[in-house]
Amino acid sequence: MKKIPLMLLLAAMLLSLCACGETAGSPSSPAPETPAPAEESTIIIEAPAEEDTTPLSQVLDSINENTQVGTAGSSLRAVQSAAMLMDWCAQTGLDAEQVRAAAVEWLSPMGNDAQAEFAMKLELVDTMCLELIHKDGSSLLQDAGYESSAYPWDDAAYEKYTAVLEAVGIGQ
Repeated sequence: MKKIPLMLLLAAMLLSLCACGETAGSPSSPAPETPAPAEESTIIIEAPAEEDTTPLSQVLDSINENTQVGTAGSSLRAVQSAAMLMDWCAQTGLDAEQVRAAAVEWLSPMGNDAQAEFAMKLELVDTMCLELIHKDGSSLLQDAGYESSAYPWDDAAYEKYTAVLEAVGIGQ
């Protein structure tokens, strides 16, 4: 949502810089060959970092569909789900409170049984996430067949991850 206004602002700034740099002659006249004076400063505009635009609801849907408690291979699927959620948390522009609100919004239409079932799945995901964070998780990620774009994750990502857990009622 924030990308569109930011890109429009960036385009307007670039156009204004281009307009200021035009010479007084015709638009097709060649630019002067003399070097710019040393007093001129150059404005460098960096493009904003690319952030994940996947909504949290899609990530939580994927966890709910792909994580199974007590089945063969459930640990490796939980590793994939934990890494996917942590990657999302590392890439999102939302703060922890916004992440918590989005998780509550996703949970609210579910019945009590579905919420309890998802909480059990998320507990397994949390167990695997803690293993990824407190050990060298790269080999565990490799065993699970998941290539993380943001591993190792920073404290800000873990804070957002914890907000999801709290919204579900885990770790309070």
